[in-house]
Amino acid sequence: MRPQINLFNPALLPPRPFFQFRTMLLALALIALALVAIGAFVQSATARYLEVAAQSNARVTAREAQLRATQASLRLPVSDPKVTLELAQTLAALQRLQRVESSLLQPESAGRGAHASLRALAAASGDGVWLQRIVLRGPALALQGYAQEAVLVPAYISRLQAQPAFRGLSFGGFELGRQRFGTGEKGPEALSFELSSGAEEATP
Repeated sequence: MRPQINLFNPALLPPRPFFQFRTMLLALALIALALVAIGAFVQSATARYLEVAAQSNARVTAREAQLRATQASLRLPVSDPKVTLELAQTLAALQRLQRVESSLLQPESAGRGAHASLRALAAASGDGVWLQRIVLRGPALALQGYAQEAVLVPAYISRLQAQPAFRGLSFGGFELGRQRFGTGEKGPEALSFELSSGAEEATP
């Protein structure tokens, strides 16, 4: 029997190439799956971004509409001439009251104080005579009032001059008239008089 010698040695075979057909197909399949996954991720992220952008635009539009509505409600009102006139009249009345207050607070050393003059006018008052207007300006005095009878006016002047605050006071202006109250010719009638002292005309 002839002996057989096996000369096959796997180590002596040439190496197989790394990129075989099946390996290449598998690699291409993995790459395709990776591209599909990346595309799906990018598409999902883009959709979320577009949704957030649309919500942001909607909020901005709503805020702009709210801002325009607020600006429209904050428009300055048109000045009313009636309100301006009433304000001017109120300021004028306030200034008159301030002048009266300043006159009332004058000390006695500055001359005949307004408070002393008012006390003297109150003390000289009597029945049948009432004053409608009193003007004090320094030493000057102006009175306007009514009397039931003409003889009551000289008596009132005598009582007024007898007061210490008006001692030596002389009236340079004296006017008499008639004043009817009410409507029609049957209304009550009284004697009106105006007295003024000093050369200067007193103002309220």
